Amino acid sequence: MADTSKVIIFNSPFTNQLAITMVSGRCEKTVDEIAKMTVPNGVKYKVINHSEMPADKTWIDAWEDPTIDSETNVGLNTQPPV
Repeated sequence: MADTSKVIIFNSPFTNQLAITMVSGRCEKTVDEIAKMTVPNGVKYKVINHSEMPADKTWIDAWEDPTIDSETNVGLNTQPPV
């Protein structure tokens, strides 16, 4: 079952913004499995604790995380966004 205290973040090549993927506790997959199937192919991602996200969501579109570029995890999803 997915750990709902975790969040997947990555720099979206489609929007040029930080993308945030929350996981559902009803999912049978691990957080890493979810990331591999949702993050675009070849895009680096990072799994963080939900508590690490900024509490103030006023400027959510301006959030950045430059440390994602140093990650080794990459997505495998080859489908375009919906």
